[in-house]
Amino acid sequence: MVVGLIVIAAAIYLYLPDITGANKNIQVPPPSKTENKNPPQEKAPQETPITPKGVNLTLNVVDNLSWMYVEIDGKPAFTGFLASGQVKEFKGAEKIYLKLGNAGVVEVEFNGQKMGVLGGQGEVVKKEFTAPQG
Repeated sequence: MVVGLIVIAAAIYLYLPDITGANKNIQVPPPSKTENKNPPQEKAPQETPITPKGVNLTLNVVDNLSWMYVEIDGKPAFTGFLASGQVKEFKGAEKIYLKLGNAGVVEVEFNGQKMGVLGGQGEVVKKEFTAPQG
């Protein structure tokens, strides 16, 4: 009878981990000799700010009406009125000269950067935008 209890105890001891699942992650193959313990880390690509080439100008009339004159690289590109809700875009290689009548109603964006309005309502404003150097 004692021998029978020992056999049962040994069986429980050997098979209990398999029944409960405690042995599932224990069997790990040994690492191979060619396996690198510290694989090289991949470098994350560095994000460099994109500098716009040339001069990009967006004029957005937000209220009323504005007269404007635009020269691109020394040549006249636009003369006229824009009404509220109208947007006009200009692109140049070196510079854009801008003259606004009623500057307070025109929002200006230069090379992706919002500059807001350049003056007050009814005010005439002259401004030159040049391409970034480098």
